[in-house]
Amino acid sequence: MAYLTFAAFSTGHASVSDITETVFDAQLPIASSLIEQITGWPSGTFELSSSESHYLDSQKGGRFLYCPKPPVTVTALELVTTRGTLTVAEVLSTVDDSTYVPKIRRYPEDRRLTRIEAFPRSRRFSEGQESYKVTGTFGFVDGSGNTPQEIQDVLRRLIRLLVDAESDGDEWRRGFVTKFKTDNFSYEIGGGESSVVGLKAGTLTGRPDIDGVLAMFRRSAPLGRVAARSPAEKSGPTSPARLVTY
Repeated sequence: MAYLTFAAFSTGHASVSDITETVFDAQLPIASSLIEQITGWPSGTFELSSSESHYLDSQKGGRFLYCPKPPVTVTALELVTTRGTLTVAEVLSTVDDSTYVPKIRRYPEDRRLTRIEAFPRSRRFSEGQESYKVTGTFGFVDGSGNTPQEIQDVLRRLIRLLVDAESDGDEWRRGFVTKFKTDNFSYEIGGGESSVVGLKAGTLTGRPDIDGVLAMFRRSAPLGRVAARSPAEKSGPTSPARLVTY
């Protein structure tokens, strides 16, 4: 995962001129992980993936298949049985690409809706657990397939803050998130104040130029659940789906 290179981080930004590449390399994973936790996306979302596959649940009478990350290109959508044997092929049929639409039309609004829609509106996907396999490239990226500039800018600010924290100590940490718990979306602000995360500007780092930007990239919650497993994660014909609730 490399949302930001050291060259891009340092070029033209005097405020980070004292940060070495070694320090940058140490802080980048921390800052990137914090962005993903706050926005609710899995690791690696803010870069364009290589070709990968995911198994998706389809709800009864549903028009949508919810993906774990935003689809950028879909090379294949297949109706499958994830309980295949040597005599039964996993892929039952390939879905005609004229009968579905990945949500990739607008940036950043549609990137938050990580779904594939049946087309036309009267069409429905077949119900079933892990009943569809989608293959393609994924990522919350800009129109050129790059990490959004807004995310890169937030990374610069976070890395600067993380480096400064080592010298500023408790005074810097006042008002900054020191704990983050994803199960019930709670966090703890330095100084002992706790609250429920609402991802409103000024409630996380206390910096509107960070919190306000990340609010724009927050993961939208679909109705229902999605199986988010790659083929490599399948351990056998009876293994249950690893479901991710949004």
